[in-house]
Order: sequence, then C-alpha cells, then structure tokens
Amino acid sequence: MSWLKGFAIDQMNVLYNISDVMLLLTSGEGFGIPVIEAMSCEIPVIMTDYTTGRELLIDDGQCGEVVKVSRLIMGSWNVRRAIADVNDAADK
Repeated sequence: MSWLKGFAIDQMNVLYNISDVMLLLTSGEGFGIPVIEAMSCEIPVIMTDYTTGRELLIDDGQCGEVVKVSRLIMGSWNVRRAIADVNDAADK
C-alpha cells in the first residue's frame, strides 16, 4: 500500500475477515463506505450515533451498535460534529 495505491480487493477481503468488529468513532461520517464493506463481510460495526449510524445499523434490522454522542462541536466550514462517548464505546 502507498499514498497513491491502496490494497487490492483480495487483500481488503482478508483484512476485513480477520477482524472481530469494525469500530468507527467518526465525528461526522455520512454514508461510510468502510461501514458497508465491513457489513458485507459480516463483521459487526460499532459507530457513532450521528448522521447515518442508526439508519445503517439499527433501523432495518440490527447489524451493529451505535455509540452515544457525548457532545457536539462546531467544526470547519461551520459544520456541527459529534464527539463519541468513549465509555459507551468501550462498553459496546
């Protein structure tokens, strides 16, 4: 892997399938492609309950866990961002 060339598809498949869980504590991920990739490998996902987390993981049949938001901050370009509750993440 390098900055200009990522892993091949078969290498990504191996990486996802050696994982027990995928943790994404993003402050503002929209529709996260890594979440869908992990789900397609049947890896449970834990992600921040902000933007699409609940829609992707809970609403249409639970396939992961959402982590509570501890606070909201104002990010660049005047966009609200969520900070995940680390204690809730550790519990999940």
